Amino acid sequence: MTAQEQYLAELKQHLGMLTADEQAEVMDFYDEYLFDADLTTRAEIEKRLGSPRQLSRKILADYSIHQEETNSADANSSPRSKIKLTILILLAAISMLTIGGGIILFGGFITMVAVLFSFGITALAILAAIFVAGFVAIYMGVGLLFTNWAVGLFYLGAGLSCLAGFLIMTPLCIMAVREIARGISNFTRYCYTKIKERRAVR
Repeated sequence: MTAQEQYLAELKQHLGMLTADEQAEVMDFYDEYLFDADLTTRAEIEKRLGSPRQLSRKILADYSIHQEETNSADANSSPRSKIKLTILILLAAISMLTIGGGIILFGGFITMVAVLFSFGITALAILAAIFVAGFVAIYMGVGLLFTNWAVGLFYLGAGLSCLAGFLIMTPLCIMAVREIARGISNFTRYCYTKIKERRAVR
């Protein structure tokens, strides 16, 4: 088996997320690419394309971005697909950087995820507190109606206001979390695109 055949065989092993037709398209493209570029040794191939794993991450990221753009034209993408896309792009971007650059990019990504997680936990805690406070106020209000109706009505009003606030804030918090997640995904895609452009110039 030649170095080209060995490289392509290893590359195909890392493309399991693609369909059979997509894998065949990739294999045909890089088979022709290696032939036209006259890359015959493993060292020459990896100097130009990187290791099979690195190249596969780039290919999977490119296919996922294309698929995401296609899906976005029809309907909103699912959160799971955006998470998958973000991870693939991050891995592809890191594989194209030096160790130092990869650590910086990964650290930035972890920081943004931590901010998103903190915001989600804080929002969840606030919503839970409002929900519980509303039910407690309503419970106290019902009990006080028969002994002190004015205070009872006050607690009922406060409880209903809390529940109304809960119903209003819940979709807003969900929307905010989705927008932050979309921002992280778009930022990761932007970094990946810039890294590709810089490598292309080199």
